[in-house]
Amino acid sequence: GEAITADALARALAAHPGGALDAAWLDAYAARVRALGFRPLRGFLTGAMDLVARQDGRWWLVDWKSNHLGPRRGDYAPASLVAEMTDAHYVLQYHLYALALHRWLAWRVPGYAWDTHVGGVAYVFLRGVGDGTGVFVDRPPAARIDALDRLFR
Repeated sequence: GEAITADALARALAAHPGGALDAAWLDAYAARVRALGFRPLRGFLTGAMDLVARQDGRWWLVDWKSNHLGPRRGDYAPASLVAEMTDAHYVLQYHLYALALHRWLAWRVPGYAWDTHVGGVAYVFLRGVGDGTGVFVDRPPAARIDALDRLFR
């Protein structure tokens, strides 16, 4: 297959706004992905999902993070989590994990459809969980997952 470049990856992410990430944010993040210094990829990527779970018939990816964002619970408010998700490239990580889950579910679940069978991703920042803080949740739109699937095919 064709090599996967940082530019192609950025385009696949940015072309389909939705979920927790609006178009302006995705455009800015895509610029960060374009600047990644990796050689075009061919072959296999490796990584490990912390948890894949099913709740009420929908599959979820859960990743535990021990990052220290500050001493107060407010340091783990949604805006702080989005900044950390961006800076650490966890956004790219969860999209790659979501693609892997999508492919596995398509192979294993009869009648599989992203919008029906996937709840989303949750990144749990353990040091800040409580009263609406410490958890970043997203469900990328099916069109973005499909674009990544085509890119990695």
